[in-house]
Amino acid sequence: MSNEMTIATEQPSYLVDFNQAEAKGNEGLKSTQLATPRMKLLQATNPELLEGSEKYIEGAKVGHFADILNKKTYGTEFLAINITMKETFVIENKFQAGGGFFGTFDNQQEAESQIESVLKENKELKAENVAVWRHHEHLLYLADSDMNLSSTPVLWDLKSSAIKPSNAWNTQIISQAGHRFSYIWKVKNAKASNGTNTWITFATELARGDSGNPLYTPENLVESIKEMLDSDGFSF
Repeated sequence: MSNEMTIATEQPSYLVDFNQAEAKGNEGLKSTQLATPRMKLLQATNPELLEGSEKYIEGAKVGHFADILNKKTYGTEFLAINITMKETFVIENKFQAGGGFFGTFDNQQEAESQIESVLKENKELKAENVAVWRHHEHLLYLADSDMNLSSTPVLWDLKSSAIKPSNAWNTQIISQAGHRFSYIWKVKNAKASNGTNTWITFATELARGDSGNPLYTPENLVESIKEMLDSDGFSF
């Protein structure tokens, strides 16, 4: 896929018909029986870049956005509808100490109250390596360079230095009129630094046509998303 994004000025007919056609043979499948694709912004130390690793993604490079479930890269930028986002707090062991996740919680206080129990149950862990990390989980519909929307949402789990651009994206979203998922956004990589440390982060901008008008999500897809979010069984 080319990194050059062509933004349509009119809503294509295939977006209007999105989700109208049903593929046969999958009628009995439930969302709980499917794995959610996960987005990752690749850094130099990630195993997805290491040839020979079971996580290796062919063609992936530092700064690429990649679907780590289906092992494909989207290059240095992508288009997406931001369906919804939730904040969680995760007890983690530092990557340098072997990594590991030990519980996800709705608030920081609850997570911190469980650290002592985690250390008691996992004697190999050292207290100085275990901490609570804030996560932002964005649920997205991706679009390719021809503005074809994906039929399956993608989960993008952000933490650490990625929280700052995540907050910025949330701010951009709420500054627009309408539902959170009423717009298509361009997400692209960006360089960040702190003293001698440098890494790849991301930036977001509203995808616009030549007329300057936002490219709205098709109405039938908006209704489908609203129904999904209102469902008692919805979770991600």
